[in-house]
Amino acid sequence: MTGRVTETDDLGSLYRRAFKDYGSWALWNMRPMGDPASADALAITKALRTHGGMEGRSLAERIERLDQRRAGATGGVWPSSLEISSAMLDHYMKDRMKTTRNLGRLGG
Repeated sequence: MTGRVTETDDLGSLYRRAFKDYGSWALWNMRPMGDPASADALAITKALRTHGGMEGRSLAERIERLDQRRAGATGGVWPSSLEISSAMLDHYMKDRMKTTRNLGRLGG
């Protein structure tokens, strides 16, 4: 598969593919969102680049290019690193709350 963004690509499908293909090692500390926002998709690109090998890096670049094209088409602005960090924090907090609830049920 090429690194080019195609008409059939959409941010949600690339995001889900990233978790399907790289979730166990590159995205092990993140949880997928059901309906990912732009910042959610961009939040995983650093991990894909760092731990996903050449194919993970290519997928990260496709996500970024698609997001840039979408932002350009709508006159939007590409999310800042603060927005991306916020999305990563949301991932962490939701996972932590889920773990805390599960531990409470187990009596831990």
